Amino acid sequence: MLSPHAVHNGSIDVEGVTAISSGFAIRAESGFISKKYDQNIGLTDGTFKSIYIRDVTATFGELAELKSKHFKHYPSEIPNPTVEATYPNYNEPTIYIGSSIATVMVETNYTCTNGVQTVVVEEPVLGIGFLYQEDIIPAEFIDVDCKT
Repeated sequence: MLSPHAVHNGSIDVEGVTAISSGFAIRAESGFISKKYDQNIGLTDGTFKSIYIRDVTATFGELAELKSKHFKHYPSEIPNPTVEATYPNYNEPTIYIGSSIATVMVETNYTCTNGVQTVVVEEPVLGIGFLYQEDIIPAEFIDVDCKT
């Protein structure tokens, strides 16, 4: 999981990732300011200068650890998980055990910066056993045009 939270970071280069029965092999998300922090101290949503992702393989499984906020990414053919993880996770959202969602998910608010694509996913990206999902989600990310 790549999330800058409330920090402005440098570049990340991710290559050669293999995941089995994970929610996502790679998940890049937007920055945010956690509600547990003082909202009046001038923090801003974090970013990465750039993220380069390449050579990722994920094998579908049914033992992925997931948060309910990711259920929206399931294809309609796969039901949302209902089994909660049995280990305690105090003061954190409930973790569910369920089916893998996708190989790579990119849901960032910094995909483009000043007309330049700053989050890049290149082949090979391979999902094994995913019957209803593309390898990279959301589909709009694949056709992102930073010049418009």
